[in-house]
Order: sequence, then C-alpha cells, then structure tokens
Amino acid sequence: MEQLTQNHRKSMMKLFPVDGAGETTAVDNGGEEGGRGAVDEGAGGADDKESIELDSAFIRSLNAFLGTLGDDVVNRLGLTSMEVRLQNVTYRVPRLDDGTGGRKTMHTVFNSSPLYAITEIYKGLCTFGRSRPERRILVKEILSNVDLVLKPKRMYLVLGPPLSGKTSLLKAIAGLLPGGTFKSGSKSMGYVEERYVSGRIAYNNIVCSGEGADTSRRTLFRNLVAFVRQTDLHAPRLTVAETLLFSGRCKNEVLRNNNRGMSTDGRVGLTLRGLGLSHVQDTYVGNEKIRGVSGGQRRRVTLGEMLVFDTPLLCGDEISTGLDTASTVEILRILSFLSRVFSRISVVSLLQPSPEALSLFDEVILLSDGGHVIFAGPTENACEYFRGLGYAQPDSMDDADYLLTVAGPDRKHLCQGDSSEITSEFSPMENLRPEMTEGHQIGWEKDWAEAIENGRPTIDVDRFMKRYQNSFWTSVRLNLERSFVLWTRDRIFIRASLIKNIAMGLSVGFVFLNTDMNSSFFGVLFQGNLFIMLGAMTTSPEKLDDRAIFYKHDASNFYPALSYVIGQAIASIPQILIDVLLFGSFVYWLVGFVTSAKGFILVKLQWGKVARGRLRCECQIKLFSACVFVTTYNFCDPLVILVRMDIIALRKGSGNISGDVLLNGYLQEPISFKRCSGYVEQFDIQSAELTVRETILFSAQLRLDAANPVYDKPGGLDDHIDSIMEILELTREAEILVGNEDDGGLTFEQKKRLSIAVEMAASPSIIFLDEPTSGLDARAAFIVMGALRKMCDTGRTVVATIHQPSSTVFNMFDDLLLLKKGGEMVFFGELGACSCNLLAYFEALGATPMNRGENPATWMLNVLGEKVMVDVEMGEKIERFDFAKAWIDSSNYSDLRQRLAEATESQDEDMKIKYETEFAVNWLRRDNLMAHRLVTIYWRSPAYNLSRMVSKITIASF
Repeated sequence: MEQLTQNHRKSMMKLFPVDGAGETTAVDNGGEEGGRGAVDEGAGGADDKESIELDSAFIRSLNAFLGTLGDDVVNRLGLTSMEVRLQNVTYRVPRLDDGTGGRKTMHTVFNSSPLYAITEIYKGLCTFGRSRPERRILVKEILSNVDLVLKPKRMYLVLGPPLSGKTSLLKAIAGLLPGGTFKSGSKSMGYVEERYVSGRIAYNNIVCSGEGADTSRRTLFRNLVAFVRQTDLHAPRLTVAETLLFSGRCKNEVLRNNNRGMSTDGRVGLTLRGLGLSHVQDTYVGNEKIRGVSGGQRRRVTLGEMLVFDTPLLCGDEISTGLDTASTVEILRILSFLSRVFSRISVVSLLQPSPEALSLFDEVILLSDGGHVIFAGPTENACEYFRGLGYAQPDSMDDADYLLTVAGPDRKHLCQGDSSEITSEFSPMENLRPEMTEGHQIGWEKDWAEAIENGRPTIDVDRFMKRYQNSFWTSVRLNLERSFVLWTRDRIFIRASLIKNIAMGLSVGFVFLNTDMNSSFFGVLFQGNLFIMLGAMTTSPEKLDDRAIFYKHDASNFYPALSYVIGQAIASIPQILIDVLLFGSFVYWLVGFVTSAKGFILVKLQWGKVARGRLRCECQIKLFSACVFVTTYNFCDPLVILVRMDIIALRKGSGNISGDVLLNGYLQEPISFKRCSGYVEQFDIQSAELTVRETILFSAQLRLDAANPVYDKPGGLDDHIDSIMEILELTREAEILVGNEDDGGLTFEQKKRLSIAVEMAASPSIIFLDEPTSGLDARAAFIVMGALRKMCDTGRTVVATIHQPSSTVFNMFDDLLLLKKGGEMVFFGELGACSCNLLAYFEALGATPMNRGENPATWMLNVLGEKVMVDVEMGEKIERFDFAKAWIDSSNYSDLRQRLAEATESQDEDMKIKYETEFAVNWLRRDNLMAHRLVTIYWRSPAYNLSRMVSKITIASF
C-alpha cells in the first residue's frame, strides 16, 4: 500500500509542478493532450455511456422532453456548474490514549457523577509527587494527502475497503468536515496545535474548507451541495411523495409555488418515476416500528429527497444499500444522465458495484488503508494500471471486486512472483489535468472568488447566497403543516390519549366526588397539574427521533431552527386542548367546584398555563438542540420475497395464509420451530450500552438449554462465544460497546456481523437472514457468507435473501429460489458448479448465453428483463414471456413435486424435531438474565439517570 501511495504521489508531483508558474504538462493519452475532457468533448467512451443511459425508458422520455427546451438546457433552466479541487488534503482527528489502547472510556452512572470527580481529586492529592499514567491525545489520520480535480458533467465512483475513509472523502468534497484545530500531545511533553483539515478544498476558486477557508460563505457552500447520507432518516408517517414534496418546497421556490410538482411531469412526479417509486408514492415511508416501504425503497426515498432541488454537486454515500443490481443500474443511469445534461458533478460511493454499474462511471477514486488515494482516473484504465504493477486479475473476478481486493489487506494474494518486484512507476492520471500549482491556481472556467471580490457576483453564485429559499413565516407554515399531519396520523396515540384523559378524569373525579374539604380542592389542582405535565413524557421518544431528521434538514439549509420550533409548538396545541378540556371537564364537575362559567374558565386557564409551560419547556429543549448545532433472489418487489420468508419463519400472522410448511417431513410446529431456528433482521437493532461479547453471550445463555454440548466442559460457553467472534472477525471488538450513531461504536458492517453472531450463538438448525450482505463491501460480504457456509457444512440450513451478490458470493450457495413480480416462482433448485444448472435452465428457454466473466446473478436478472417490454407512455411493464408458466411446465418442477410427496410419505421418527418447552431455560434463569442486562444498561446510561433525577427533584419541589 505504501508503494502504491508513493506512486500516486509521484504522479501528483508531475501534475502539480511547484515551478510550473501556470504551465500545463501534456499527458500522453493516445494522442490527446491534457487528458480526457468533459463528457461531451470527445471522451472516448462518451457515446457508449450515452447509449447505456438510453437503455432506460425513463431516460428516453426525459431526454425527449428536454429536447424541446433546445440545446442550451443549463442556461435556459438557470442551472449552475462548478469545478471542485482538493489539493494535499489531510483529515486528522484526536484520539485519547489513557492506557486502554485508545479505546473510548465506558461511561457509567458512577464515573459520570460528582462523587467520581471528588474521588479522582482525592486520588490525585494522595499520589501527589508520584509518577502516574499520563493521558495523551494522539492523532489519527482519516485522509492522507488527497489530490483530486472533479469536473462538471462527470460521475465519479469512490471505492475502498471498510475504514478507508470513503465517507470522510465525500464529506471533504461536500465541505462538511469540521474546521478549526485541536491539541495533541501530553502535559509533560507539551501540546501541539493540529488542524482537523489541512490542504485546500475549493469550489470555482473559493476555498470552502482547509487552509484559507472563507468561513463567511458557509451558507454558499452548504447550498451548493446535496449530500445523501448512509442512514435513512425520515418522518415515518409521511408518505413517499410527501417526503419528497416537503424537501422540494423547502429548497425550490418554484416547486413551492407550482401545484404541478406532484403531477407526472412535475419535479416530484419525475423523481418518483425515475427512482421506481410511483407505485408506492402514497405509502408511508415507515421505519423499524411503523410498517412502510421496504428498505431498498426507503433508500431511494433518501436519494430522491436530494434530487428534487438543483445543486451543482451531488455526493451519495453508499446509495445502493438494499437495492438489487437492476435497480442500482437504473438509478445510476439517471444520475449519469443528469450529470451530463445538467453539468453536475456526481460523486458516489458503492460497496459491491456490478460490472454494469461500474461502466456508468467516468472515473474511479480508489482508497486504501489510512485514507490513501492509490488510483484516481478513468474507469477503463483502473484495472490495467494495477495489472501493470504486477497484481493478477483472476478470470472469475470482475473489475470492481479486483479493485477492492487490490485496495484491501488481501492484495498480497494477487501478487505475481516476488512481491518486491512490484515497483512499477505510477502512470499519469489522465483525469487530473495540471491546472494547479502550489499556492497558485489558474485555468478556472468560472472564477467566483474574483467575481465576488470585484463586487460583481455572477447570477449562478447569487442564487445560492441566500441561506434559506423561503421566508421565515413560509418556513413556519411548512413545518406547521408537516407536524400537524404527523400528529393526525398517529391515531394510536390520539386514541390512547382520549382513553387516558377520560379514565384519569373519572378516577380523580370519583375519588374527590363532591368534596367539601379545602385541602382536597388543592390536592385536585395539584394532581391535575401533575397529570398534564407528565403527559409530555409520552411524546418524548418521538421528539428525540425527530431531532435526527431536523439535523439532516439543518445541514442542507431547509429552514431556520426557530421556524421548526414554532411550527412544532403550534401543531401540538390540539393535543394540549384534548388534555385540558377532556380531563378537566370530568374533574371539575365531579369534584364539585363552583358551578359557574367563570369558575370553570378560571380552572381551565390554570391548567392551560401548565400546559403552555409544558409546551414552552418542549420548545426550549428543541431550540437548544437546534442552535448548538438457500439464497432467495427476486425480480419483484423485495417485500414479496420478505413476506414469503416471514411466513416460513413464522414471523407473519396477518393475512390469508394457505398451504403447509414441513420440517423433516412433519408439519411445522410453532414452539419447536422457533426453538430450532434463528432469524436475522435486515435492520441491526442491538442494545447500544452492551459490549459485543455481552450481546452474544446474552443470546446464548437464553437460547441454549442445559443439554447442549457447549456445557459439557468447563468454560465451554466462553469457547463457543469466542469461536463465533473469530469466525465473524469480531474478536478485536469483543469489549467495545455496540453504540449508536450519536455516540459512536461499531460500524455499520460490524453491527451486521454482530446480528448474525447473536443468532449463531443459539446454534440453530435453520437460520433465516434478510439481506445479510446489504451495506457490506465485497470482502466483508465474503467473510459473512464464509461464516454461513461453515454453518452449512456442519449440517445446518441457511435461507437468505440477497441483493447484488458478487459472482464469488453467489456461487457459494447450493440452491436458488428465484421469484418474479407477484411472488410467482421462476426457478428453484441446485445451482451446480459455477451456476451451471441455472445457466442450462434459462438457456434452454432461449436466453442469451452468459459471457465469460459475467456475474450469473446479474445475468439471470437481465434474462428476465429481455422478456419484458416497457410501455413508455403508460410507464408499465408488459411481460412477453411467462417464466412462471414455463417453470410449472418444466421437468424441474415435476421433480420438485415428487420429492415433496416422498418426504411427506416416508416420515422418519428420528428426524422429527420436538421441544417440550417454549423456552430453553426456566423462568427464574430468564428473570435473572434480564434483570442483570437491564441493570447493566441503566448503569451505563448516566444521561438517562440524570434526566430522571432532575425530573423527580423538580416534581417534588413543586
């Protein structure tokens, strides 16, 4: 990796000569000078790339519509283009070394309390003058000496193994990295001032981040970028269309004033069509608790939210998570087309891009360990470059897997001969044209810095200088409408509130029925005030969830923080009126307060003040937060395949379910089946306050009975946990807290492996996994599938849905279940060596033979796509060949039916799986384990306990 980095730096020295004084160096590129130009300026693969884009029916229709606007689309639509340059960019962060190897201190109630601080002071006084372990602040480099030039009309792919800095690079390009400095070193050795970001990141000659950054134009930089994050944060009770429309109204004044935004040819309507979301536009987005669209569709909503308004730069962080290959390619076609036509820069990171997806990118940026860029250039030159350095590319490995392997720790396996001979000179980067010299920049097509300095900002800059596109009161109205819709759709909460107020009103009223004691009247008033104040606690969890969504909106300048607070506050007034009027009416008349309208109104006003106090408290909290600033594969809706797997795994109880599920020839018995099976959810939900080992151990202790072989020898359970962590490469993280997005902890792919480890701890006979490789790069996916393969080899059964598998991962499966739209079966059976059975079946139906090196998973979807024609006007897919009928008529299906009949008739009593009890351990053991787990969680949640203490003291004081 060091040699590759040195080669890259040598090439950058050629491209950015110190003494160039504005001279450019010609780069040999087959007779061209200065490397590849923009996509429409004679780029070698531009015509092929454009033809790939036009394979999409949506792109063809969009292209025809844009053709009516004339050739100069960018100027006619008032769009902006810009160039982005990163010169010698390094991103560092502080890391505390307190004797724990740099790991984060585990916060508990004790070490977060004043008593702990007093104890530490006492220890310091007792050990005064003695040598004590010193805490040092170390420096960790996330990105190292990155030099890039990003041109309009191009799409860039960021590739790299986990922890190589892909997300940090995207944030650097988007200007979202933290500025300022921090101190490193120790008290005895002295402290050194370090910059978070060194080097320069410039947009059209305006430095947005790094040395010499223009902090006064932070608003401009935020408005120039649309950043698609890894996580999908949305209001779960808004529909897909409403989510996109709210984003557009906040950032696009024309869309806010034009009611045609939701029409089929409107901005939101086109985005829904392009992302394949038209059929679910009226469905809730949903989340882990509220049923909505599928995970892949939710990922497309996240992307669409940033596509409904215009920005010259789009950064997408792992946008294909949860999507199948066909959907990913379709989305990339759209991004490529928009980049080329609208002079946009698109920078996208992907985990496991297929060959079709890779071919849509103009250039590749390859990162390795430590945030080093080891290649940045045209996509078609990347593999050839590394092959020239002596890294062999196996015939069965596609280009993306090859590049990721070279960048990862397994590259040594690709070395040909003696690895010490791999010292080839790093070839010039054709895409990095010599337009920068140290301390001097030339050749900007648009120089915004000079224009602004001379007092003549261009129109395209001026439209981004305004922080918020809407006025303050318009933003209030938008937030009010959104908040009110969310409240009205939470029908369970509203109904519960009605029942709660009636029940509490009646109970308090009858307890103090027609009382004549003055003290009782005061007791009633106090109890009423307390009840209304405590009512706010029921809404706290949702307010916290909505805070993360607010932070995302704030980062993109959707609206002012105060407009959000006011909108939320006004929208909560109906709920306050329900609490005060409903509860208060019962209490007032039953207790026997003065039977006059004046007295009734006075009491209502008192409780109303309490309610307003609750409202004011909520507003202050929000404002403070704001201002601090067997595999199954599907060619249909992912929900269909998930429902089918849920039915088999007894996770689906609603709807009309017919047919039988057999286990070793016997009818599925719920208790026994749940005892012998495991289920890994797509969303990785674990307790943030527990360590990796504690999480796995808790699962094993609850789900392994005393007769399990792991208990046959002392320490057997610990060995069982250690072996699971070793298989899934979690040994190093064994004592690390799971954590969450706010406080840090495990990475996304580490949490994915932990979820699998939790189910493996139960030693299930059959394990179901919902997209176990989504969100993982090729190497991590291979590790996970290797672990599952080892489970199969021990006699267990693995059933998994999977998206975008590499050919290596796909061929690790024994059997394939392929479904089409509507949940109809298209193929089921053994794949065979190198998927030979799958290939033979579809080729017998007239499919185009698979090319050498092609991914069979991608090929089979293309085969199904060949038999589907699209009605452009109606936007519907019409099937020309019925694969489901062909399957039913096939000999494979007949053989399958015969095998099922034989399994039913020849039942073997020894193969029957039967458990007498529902749980593996008795109730006392379960209670002890749960109590210990909850105590640990609460002990490691000092913020929660502090808030409880403050609330109790406050209530007791009043």
